[in-house]
Amino acid sequence: MRCIILLTLLSLYLLSSCRPSARFAVSNEADYQTESMVKDKSILIDFIKQWLDTPYKYGGMSKSGVDCSGFSSIVMHEVYDIILPRTAEEQYNSGEKIRESWLSPGDLIFFKNFRGHGIDHVGIFLGDNQFAHATESSGVTVSDLNESYYQNRYVGACRYKK
Repeated sequence: MRCIILLTLLSLYLLSSCRPSARFAVSNEADYQTESMVKDKSILIDFIKQWLDTPYKYGGMSKSGVDCSGFSSIVMHEVYDIILPRTAEEQYNSGEKIRESWLSPGDLIFFKNFRGHGIDHVGIFLGDNQFAHATESSGVTVSDLNESYYQNRYVGACRYKK
């Protein structure tokens, strides 16, 4: 009898310690999606339209020139009143990780473009597999997450909340 009690307690302990990490600790996908931080997709889209074709400038934080993490910082601050760290890698490390299938407009998506450089690119998910970002070649633009270039370099996504 004592053996059965010990086995039961051990089983309960093991089951409780196998839960997802705190970053993914949600009851189910449907509940999590309803917590989306989407303020209003049209506000996000309208704000980003104002920045389209802004030239790329490493370290830039204005319409005269902006880099990818500067752009994500500006969007998150202006649209959602959230202040982000400055670099793409810091933004990834400080955000709440979410699964790609849970992406909602306003979530940040991250990429590794160069080997050995860690996370070096970030974009803002818009919905319908589209995301806005600042690239060296096109400045602020909208791209498709399904393009093989981005699929091959995709690292993960984060959601920020106030």
